[in-house]
Amino acid sequence: MFILQKKGCIYLYGRSGIQKTTYSSFLVQTYDRNSGIKSPSRLNASIPAAVNMLLENPNDVVVMDDLFPADSKRKRGQQEEMMIEITRYIADGTVSARMRGKELSQESPKCGVIFTGEYLIGRGSDAARLLPVEMEKPDTKELRYFQEHPLIVSTFYRNYITWFIYNYDEICDILEQLREKYETIALCVHDRLREMYFFLGSSYFLFLQYLVEKKILLDTDARRLYLAFDELLVMLVEQQNERVMGKQFTKCEQEDYLQRIRTLCKTKQMSIANDVATFDKELHDGVLHRKKLYLRGERVPVYFPGSTMEDIADYLEAQGALETGKMGRTKQISRLKGMRFYVVIF
Repeated sequence: MFILQKKGCIYLYGRSGIQKTTYSSFLVQTYDRNSGIKSPSRLNASIPAAVNMLLENPNDVVVMDDLFPADSKRKRGQQEEMMIEITRYIADGTVSARMRGKELSQESPKCGVIFTGEYLIGRGSDAARLLPVEMEKPDTKELRYFQEHPLIVSTFYRNYITWFIYNYDEICDILEQLREKYETIALCVHDRLREMYFFLGSSYFLFLQYLVEKKILLDTDARRLYLAFDELLVMLVEQQNERVMGKQFTKCEQEDYLQRIRTLCKTKQMSIANDVATFDKELHDGVLHRKKLYLRGERVPVYFPGSTMEDIADYLEAQGALETGKMGRTKQISRLKGMRFYVVIF
């Protein structure tokens, strides 16, 4: 069984009036016909009240509103203290011990948390428990439509959860493979942010996998969306890491490109044709040919933000994992009109 505890929160921030709380509250909740959409909790609540809310909403996403630049320094300080304290509860996986009758009870929150607000806070280890995402004004016409038809969103969640349950063992295997991929990525960031990167990236990957299986998305569209999301996520994680580390210099270990290519192929994130006959230039990143992996130089760097094909080829050649041609590092496949590939040997 695959078990990995979430250790971070999302902070959705932006200017006032763009419906941050309305939008996030609606999209993360299933619809209860009896009570409707839950109202978000405010950051001016007491910490004990916030703890109760975390414990009473297992397997849900709790939305906490609203970190705004209050005129009162005292009020502003209380809001920030509340927000930081909750991020610590989620990151540590436990809340303050409480008395249950005559016994001391230690409980763990099992919910996700999204904060909304108008400005950034947190430095050092506090910032590592939080991933800020700046929001722009959404399409309110579409939002209004789904608000008027809440069963659409709820039914989607029901179908997605059902798919998740029926494919649980396979999904656990995919998550193991994805964790292997994310652990080999040479992101010079705090461990908590690396975990956040894994949680969000793997969640989106599974979401797209579901859409492909249900024929809502084509495989090519899903891959394009995943790569765009991954690029954005890397940027957000690295930006937050600057708030964590300040100007402190962090030496980054060299990327294990060979292991990552292996994992990308294994998890089918990299699109590889089984043979030359089935190769599609518009679809595939490479092809299996003569029992070797032929990769397209213009496609490979997409999977390695911040690296060039020369960086990757240098590493593979140093590891003895790159088969070079007579005229350079690439080889042609005549049946593919002389297209050139980097040939990787596992």
